[in-house]
Amino acid sequence: MQQSIQEIQGGALLNQRGNLIGMSTNIFSKTGSYSGIGFALPANKMIEVASEIIKYGTVKRSWIGDFRVRFKRFILNDQLTYGLEILELKEKGPLYEIGHVKQGDIIVKINDNIATWENLTGALNNSFPGDEIELKVLQNSKIKDLTLITMATGN
Repeated sequence: MQQSIQEIQGGALLNQRGNLIGMSTNIFSKTGSYSGIGFALPANKMIEVASEIIKYGTVKRSWIGDFRVRFKRFILNDQLTYGLEILELKEKGPLYEIGHVKQGDIIVKINDNIATWENLTGALNNSFPGDEIELKVLQNSKIKDLTLITMATGN
């Protein structure tokens, strides 16, 4: 049995009242036909993307550097704490250049939220180049407050 993700031309997704709620983008099909599990872009994200294309001619995404992290639990001030440990960081981008973050440092807060991969990518996806992202980073056993100005991807 063939299993594949079929690229489709997309189409409006409407709710029962006829309101636009998204745009279909792909479908996972075990048969190769247009039945299966559909993937879609939510309407609010479509509007954001369309606005960026109209304004800039392209979609601009925020970037703070190229790095790799892992979710880590550790004890800080006698309390169980969670964070994102920097495993690898290229020497380019705001995280390295402005934040002076290095391998082994741990991001413990992102815009006053718990440091998780979802919160980090959410902060980047919901910002535009030039916006600020607030981080608290554990470095050399001390918490360091950072304000990073995001850059456009590809810089």
